[in-house]
Amino acid sequence: MTIINLRDFYYWYTQDEYMEVSDDVAEALRSQRHRTDEKIFEKKSVIAVSICSIFLVVYERKFFLLHN
Repeated sequence: MTIINLRDFYYWYTQDEYMEVSDDVAEALRSQRHRTDEKIFEKKSVIAVSICSIFLVVYERKFFLLHN
């Protein structure tokens, strides 16, 4: 048996809430959280690249207009 903090897995827990669960359940929760964290990182990376691309295009256009 493993003690987990539900606040680590569910955003609606605003305070620490500990629960004893089987090792299988704890491992499944940790695995799911890891996959979720990876998806969030990938989405943030795509957004950051998109924003950088937009700024680069705007900067290049302003630079072109100023120097021509």
